[in-house]
Amino acid sequence: MPTPHLQLVENAIVQHLRDALPDVRVLPFPEDLSQLGSPVSGRQLFVGFKQVRFQPGQSLNFDAPIIQQGEIDYELLLCTKDLRTHTTTYPIVEAIDRALTGFMPMGRAGKWLTQRSGGFTALDQGVWGYVSVYSLPYTKKTLRR
Repeated sequence: MPTPHLQLVENAIVQHLRDALPDVRVLPFPEDLSQLGSPVSGRQLFVGFKQVRFQPGQSLNFDAPIIQQGEIDYELLLCTKDLRTHTTTYPIVEAIDRALTGFMPMGRAGKWLTQRSGGFTALDQGVWGYVSVYSLPYTKKTLRR
């Protein structure tokens, strides 16, 4: 798999979710996190790179590259005021999972996303948040110096 560019993958996820969820405002996380609590009108979904996790590296010999298996995590935050009304949040959560599980943001040359976690949390001013994390498998090869 070619090295994923974190911003390119994030952009692909945002665009894919915009196409899959036309009634949800999908945005990258804002630069200034104080804007995250801006008035929620309808439903907003924020997407952003979270972290990279790797297993310890392995190498066959001193001249071989160090190979590490890992995952690149992207975090999503769905903000909504209507948890259980006629336009409930639950169908949106399910639609996000259908849209992202198996999605290949790097195209056929890459790997597919899988969900690692998800859950509700109460945010400020009567706004509910559903936080989920999707992971992209990644193999890192580093030459010794």
